[in-house]
Amino acid sequence: MNIHFLNINTTTPNYKKQGFPIFRGKSKNDVFVKSSSKVVQPNNQNEVQIPEYLYHLTNKNNFKNIIKTGEIIPSEDIIDGVFMFDMKDFQTNWKTHSYDNTAPSIAVSLLLQAIKSDDELVLIKIPTKNLKVNKIKIRPQDDVCRYINSREYRNLCMVHAESGGAFKHKSDFPKNLTKGYKISCAQDFFNENRPIEYVYQGKIKVDPEIIENALKISNITYDTIKSANPEELEPIFYEFELMNY
Repeated sequence: MNIHFLNINTTTPNYKKQGFPIFRGKSKNDVFVKSSSKVVQPNNQNEVQIPEYLYHLTNKNNFKNIIKTGEIIPSEDIIDGVFMFDMKDFQTNWKTHSYDNTAPSIAVSLLLQAIKSDDELVLIKIPTKNLKVNKIKIRPQDDVCRYINSREYRNLCMVHAESGGAFKHKSDFPKNLTKGYKISCAQDFFNENRPIEYVYQGKIKVDPEIIENALKISNITYDTIKSANPEELEPIFYEFELMNY
């Protein structure tokens, strides 16, 4: 697949700097990306909107490995890849949805998952122009929420707990959670106000400038995030938002 980045200056009122609309050329192997300083709304069914930047949240220990290798390695999960989010979606939908009563929002759940046993969160801003479009999958977070609260999931947990093992087969899970959706579905999920994560199925190279500009939030632990009320975590989310500009 060939991807062509075209510098086309366009403006659309009332939209923040947000994305790369994509449309297919005459050849099925050609994908053209209009690079603009404003959002250009898709105007035909073949256009796909990709945020100009996606964000990967990790901790200090993992960040040291990223600095050393110069790349972000895919995580092994229900769906394997590098997990990222779009900032506009994060600040709205991620903060208003929740997996369950263990955390007030998906946004907080992400903080807890990222920090683990460390004491520093690190947010990396990744230009999507350097990513291969056909390696990007998306997954609605509310799909995950519904599944982990389902009887099917609880029964699966019980089976694996009794056997003393973890989930070893991706076939145990619904296909939409293990495979994800094509990037072309993103606009539909946005229109429905559904929080989504982006999963890049491959390594992501990061140059020294990206590493140097990563946002670091120190002196924070799993326990402090867990015990904090939503208002106390707003300064972290505000720092995230500032990184979007």
